[in-house]
Parts: sequence; structure tokens; C-alpha cells
Amino acid sequence: MQPANKSTEEEETDCNAVAVMIRHLYCTAGAGMEELLAEEVQHKLCATQVEQIPGRVFFCSNADLQTVTQLKSAERLFILLRKAEPISLPNNPGVNDREFTSVNLRSNAVCVFFRHPLSSRSYMKHNGLRSTIAWAMSSLCPKKLNDCVILDPMCGVGAVLLEAAQEYSNAVFLGMDTDLSQLQKAAENVKASGMEGKVQLLQSSAMEIPLADGAVDAVLCDVPFGRKFSCSSDMPTALPRLLREMERVLCVGGHLVLLLSLQLSAQLKKTICTHEHNQNVNSLDTNNLDTDPSNTHNESTDTPKPLMFYKSSSEMSNSPLLINSLQAQRTHRVSLGSTDAFIHTYTKIKTQTLSL
Repeated sequence: MQPANKSTEEEETDCNAVAVMIRHLYCTAGAGMEELLAEEVQHKLCATQVEQIPGRVFFCSNADLQTVTQLKSAERLFILLRKAEPISLPNNPGVNDREFTSVNLRSNAVCVFFRHPLSSRSYMKHNGLRSTIAWAMSSLCPKKLNDCVILDPMCGVGAVLLEAAQEYSNAVFLGMDTDLSQLQKAAENVKASGMEGKVQLLQSSAMEIPLADGAVDAVLCDVPFGRKFSCSSDMPTALPRLLREMERVLCVGGHLVLLLSLQLSAQLKKTICTHEHNQNVNSLDTNNLDTDPSNTHNESTDTPKPLMFYKSSSEMSNSPLLINSLQAQRTHRVSLGSTDAFIHTYTKIKTQTLSL
């Protein structure tokens, strides 16, 4: 005896049930990205019932699936069927050609997951910094970057600029690097992204940026981790000079966003300190400065203060040099997989005047 066909009403009920399930979603996120992902789904998808736990953000949204898959801070997208304890699923070799893998609802399965990672960018022919972290750098900028000039003075293959360019259609982007082979890869990425008219590339040193004072609205830079910056200077030694040059080309009201390794973040805290320390600068013992970057994990500075840093050992003097044009805004810790890093953001509040 053949089972009776479902009525139209029953079919509509099933469709409605599936539609409801699709509205309950969650995404995986790298460590430190959960807060940014929660903010993104609320802003871009008008999501409700947003809940974040380590590595995951749950939410409900009426946005169409195409819009949901455009999230920039997520690793993978899942349709949540019901919450349950994690289970081990067998491999299914027959799903390789399907858009997503579905699991029998009668089992203990909890989700339907899409096989293509959201973190994968089709326009990145040459991979550099992880795309979600590159996106986070522009996301953490205190000011929206439309109608701005944005500089990356050590752009590598262009990951940071291209992520920002996807978000801000009216901005102009300038990437610089000393390595011609990196610039060639960046040019291929720019072409693949269709951003030739928006992203300009130039071979130049970040130690001597060929731009006028106050020429750019934002500087976004993934500072190289522990690699030699030049034959005569490593990155910790070069960092103070790099900071001065980046600050110089920023306009008043502009923003500096730096991605630094834990080592360089510690170096930053050795070379940059708050204005209070300047009151007794000659007797300041730099060995007593707190250099533990973990103390700044995901913190925002409620009352930002002017900054000062010390001249590097390669310069004429070891006396402290006040940088009174920058205010610290936020420090956010993120995971790069094998290591962690910090995104530091600053705002230039006035034209720089140097005081020894």
C-alpha cells in the first residue's frame, strides 16, 4: 500500500518549518572575533537573539541567504536546527559537490553547515594576513572610511587594503611596500577584486613615506612580525621611527590602526606611555613600565591621553620624545592561529608639536 501524498497544507507547514529553522543561524569565529561578529550581524543583518560564546555567535535574522554569506568576520556559517551536545559525524564522500551538508533531523544532529568558508575570499589570489583579521582592522577604526584617503605603508599582498575597499566604496587606497615581488602579488589581487581604480600601489619605504604632512585620513598597517625590516634595523628598533612617520602623514582627526605581535605590543608599551609620565621624565625608570600586553585585552580607553615614545638606540639621544597629537582609543586581542596579536587604534587630535 502506497503512503498517501501530503496535502498542500502539510507541505506548506513543512516549508514554513524549514524557513523558521533557516532563520536560526550561527557562525564560527576566531578567538577575539566573537564580539566583532556579534556587532556585524546586528548591524548588517538586523539580527536578534544574538548570543556569543567562545568561537561561536548565535543569532536570528530575516536576511536572505546571499546577504548572510557576505559576513566578513565569520569563519563558517551554520543553520541551527536545535542545540544539543556535540556529536561525531561520519564522513560522507557524496557531499563534495553539494553546497552544504545536511544531517538527518531524526538523529542527534544540530545543524546544517555550508561547506564554503565565509572567510575565503575569491579575489585573494595570493594569501597574506587572514581576511577576517584584515577586515577587523578597518572595522575597529573609530571613523567610517568613506570619502577618505587610506594608506597601508607596508601593504604586502594588499589584504588589509582590499578588505577595507570592500566596505568603503568611496575611499581611495594607497599601498606601499619595499618588496617588489609583494607589490606584484598585490597588483594581481587588486585586479582580481576589480579595484584597479581605487587601490594604487607604490614601491616605497615606510621609514620615509613620500607624502606630505597630513595627507591621509587613516593609516592601516599590519606591522611585520619579527622579520628584518632592513639590513641594519630590526622591527622593534624601527618601531618608534615608523610610528613618527605614520603620525606625520595623518591629518588631524585621522586614525592609526596597527596590528602588532605580542612582542611588538610589549615594545609599544615600552616606547609609548601616557602623558602623566612626562611630568617627571628625567627620572622615569623605563624598567618599571608595565609591558604585559594581556592587560589591554579587549579594553577601550575611556579617557584617552596624549602619548610619548622614546628615541631608538640608533638615534642621537635616548631622551623621551612627547607625541602629543595621538590619543589611544582601543586595543583588541585576536588570534592568528599559531599566535595572538593586538589591534591598536589611535586618533590624531591636533598637529604634532615635539617636546624634549
